Amino acid sequence: MATVIEWFQSVNAPFTFMLVACVLYWLMVITGFLGLDFFDFDVDLDADLKGDFGDVGSVGMFSGFLRFFHFHEVPFMVVMTLFSFILWIFATLLNQHWNPDKSWTLVAIGILPTILGALAITKIAIQPFAYLFRRAVVPQKNLAQYAGDECIVTTSSVTNKFGQAEIQTGESPLVVQVRNPSAFRFHKGDLVRLETYVPEECYFEIRPASKAETGN
Repeated sequence: MATVIEWFQSVNAPFTFMLVACVLYWLMVITGFLGLDFFDFDVDLDADLKGDFGDVGSVGMFSGFLRFFHFHEVPFMVVMTLFSFILWIFATLLNQHWNPDKSWTLVAIGILPTILGALAITKIAIQPFAYLFRRAVVPQKNLAQYAGDECIVTTSSVTNKFGQAEIQTGESPLVVQVRNPSAFRFHKGDLVRLETYVPEECYFEIRPASKAETGN
């Protein structure tokens, strides 16, 4: 295994700093400075991007790529942390054994195979996490029973294309996808009411929990 000094050699530093950034993120999550959903985003990109840029084939490919790596089931930073760790191991070991002169030319030649190899291992490593998160999700057929309940917005805003909220179930909070079809503005921490459940897309439309408008 490469030494600590090797980790911070110029050819390894980008991979080391990428991993360090992930570690710092998890430390901030543990200490409460950041929420687990800080970097989360809506993976169902096809409709959103096609509406803005037209029916572009690459949009579907990108969405398919995200789903292949379970970004729709596993939090973004879980996947990125695994990928960063595996990429860091590959890069430092390869540079230590096959690039003793720390040549950036060799780094440029080997970067694509290294990334592809790291992605392949990440795909395998993420499977248990995807299974656990999938088991933690309430079956879709039961979600509709929460229509009419109140919940707390957990994303910075809620639009007609993206948003999440937490339902207090008496056990662990249940995270659901929510959408805002109205002119109201919702922000993280707002109390809202779940209205219509759309089973095809697995989300609730929301309204303010009271008659007063929220988020002017």
